[in-house]
Amino acid sequence: MRNQTYVIWDGQTVSLTWQPYKPLKENDIVTSVHGYCFLDEKLVLVQVKGRGFNVPGGHVEKGEEPEYSLNRKA
Repeated sequence: MRNQTYVIWDGQTVSLTWQPYKPLKENDIVTSVHGYCFLDEKLVLVQVKGRGFNVPGGHVEKGEEPEYSLNRKA
């Protein structure tokens, strides 16, 4: 899995780069992923309807690798 991807947020192309915290063991269960994203040295937050601002992320689909889920959420 690549550790960099490009997404378009609010009409701007943004480069996302990540480093896994630690390797996962086969029996580890991950239900959601979240990432701290920065743009021009400022923290990027997303506005979730009815919940206010939050760190980007969300639930991992069944059979999906956590890294792919974070990429999909972007």
